[in-house]
Amino acid sequence: MPYPALITAIRDGSLEQVQSILSSKNYSYPVIAGKQKWTPLHFAAYSENLSILNLLLTSPPFTSDITATETKDGFTPLHKAVEKGWIDGIKLLLENRADIEAKTEKSGSTPLILAVKFGHLETVRVLLESKAKVKCYNSSGMSPVLTAAEKGHFEILKLLWDWLGPKGVEEIKNDGNGVGRTALFLALKGGHADIARFLIENKVDVRINGDDGWGPIHAAVQYGKGEEGLEVLRLLLKEGPFLNSKIVETGYTPLHLAAAKGDFSYVNELVGAGARLYMTSKMKHTPLYAAVRFGKEEEEVEKIVELLVKEGADLGVRDSFGMGIRSMAKQKGWKKLEARAELY
Repeated sequence: MPYPALITAIRDGSLEQVQSILSSKNYSYPVIAGKQKWTPLHFAAYSENLSILNLLLTSPPFTSDITATETKDGFTPLHKAVEKGWIDGIKLLLENRADIEAKTEKSGSTPLILAVKFGHLETVRVLLESKAKVKCYNSSGMSPVLTAAEKGHFEILKLLWDWLGPKGVEEIKNDGNGVGRTALFLALKGGHADIARFLIENKVDVRINGDDGWGPIHAAVQYGKGEEGLEVLRLLLKEGPFLNSKIVETGYTPLHLAAAKGDFSYVNELVGAGARLYMTSKMKHTPLYAAVRFGKEEEEVEKIVELLVKEGADLGVRDSFGMGIRSMAKQKGWKKLEARAELY
């Protein structure tokens, strides 16, 4: 179905044609188009045409469309302008009393949460200056701060942090998203070392685990990479995380994760911090067992085994099916480790 003439004129950016249609009242209100049922204001906001947007906002009955939502995500025209990062359009819509706290129907996101999600720093600044609430949450429990941490938008996170001030930061810095996913956890899971470092240095609580047992220390081990990841892990360890806490689903501790990852450096840091060697998972895996079971690089696994055995780990461990170290080493063709475990 072809678009109504008014919508076509807006999409074409023809101010003269839009003026002609409005003055002749050559339309049937409400004017909506497309599968998502956008209004003229949605199209004007998305097209970033300030003259047309201003004309519509001063032309009843289209002024009432400022609160209208489209059917895909439930975006208002303001959400559309925010999605594009269109500063002039955002300011004009707010001047015309667009609801700065309007929530999308699908995700429950305010314009500020959406601006953070898309990484629009200046849009975030404009919304803050227009008194958007920083302490707000979408349907998944995600706030602007949590969203910035998850998406890796460090400059936006720092802007929000500064805007809140010491008292405001203290109130929100340990917020979880409903299942215990704090900003620190989300930053670590996303591999955003700069944000994780910033949060640790600003004394967020490193001992908040989610309902599933995952905490910052688990995320640092599982998702950390290279020297940068190790640096963050060291900072985290200094703050006293739950070093031996288990993930609910598997029963794995951070040391299990590091061993299964096959990364000697991470195992070494955790052992040095006092991680327990004998804790077992639901399948009776010890960290040493996990290293051999899931490790891919023979040389790296041998280094991990050497360290763990030196610290007192048992080479004779077996899983809940009776599988031992020697059998796994034999399956992988790791003859040196097979010979070492032969007596167990």
